[in-house]
Amino acid sequence: MPTNKLLNTVCKIKGAWTADPVVIVAAVLDVEANKDVLGNKIAITLALDIVNGDLSGGGRLSTTALAKRFSSSRTPIREALLTLERAGLVSAPNNRSAYVLVPKLKMIREVYRLRATLYHLVAESVCMKIDEHSLSELTHLSNEMAIANRDGDLKRYFWANVWFHRTAAIISRDETLGHTLNKLGAQVLRLRRVSLSLPGRMERSMNDHNLLMRAFVERDVGMATAIARSIIMGALRALDQGERPLK
Repeated sequence: MPTNKLLNTVCKIKGAWTADPVVIVAAVLDVEANKDVLGNKIAITLALDIVNGDLSGGGRLSTTALAKRFSSSRTPIREALLTLERAGLVSAPNNRSAYVLVPKLKMIREVYRLRATLYHLVAESVCMKIDEHSLSELTHLSNEMAIANRDGDLKRYFWANVWFHRTAAIISRDETLGHTLNKLGAQVLRLRRVSLSLPGRMERSMNDHNLLMRAFVERDVGMATAIARSIIMGALRALDQGERPLK
């Protein structure tokens, strides 16, 4: 299934609408999630490990150890590492072990300022183009976030949050805008997970998204764009001030 169609797919598990992390990561890596290509599958798995914090920044990625883990030859491992290097998640120098990159603060600030502007545009478009079906999709995802926040389930909240904003970008029906957001890539997913893991951030994020949903329901462009920008810049401030190291 083409990536653009995958991004319009929402998986329903046990009656609750949720996001499929594999689909999201495949999209930002620009690989097909459902193709039987071992290098792609390995890249997606390792990217998920990095985004979820299971592989720390600076951690070495031995091709020998990875080949053993995935029961593969070294060729698919190298292909996967090159995919991850293009996505800005790892460095894979010749004749040396690859390792997980630690994003620099300057890059984080630049990316978040750009995202704030892009999501301002998304929120504006959503208010002008949203219909009842699209509103229902966002409501389902907002409810999923609320359940995860209530249960203190960071991973579930994070992926529902990611899918919420991807859905909003799709609703905007602006292909250039969506492509630009997608090109910011897997590094941004990782930073968003770190931000939400900081004390009090998940609850604050939920409150902000409740306000954003209200603005979408009321088609209030001014309120929606202000909140969308505030959500991104609030996350940046949390990363700037956070005591937990990026990993």
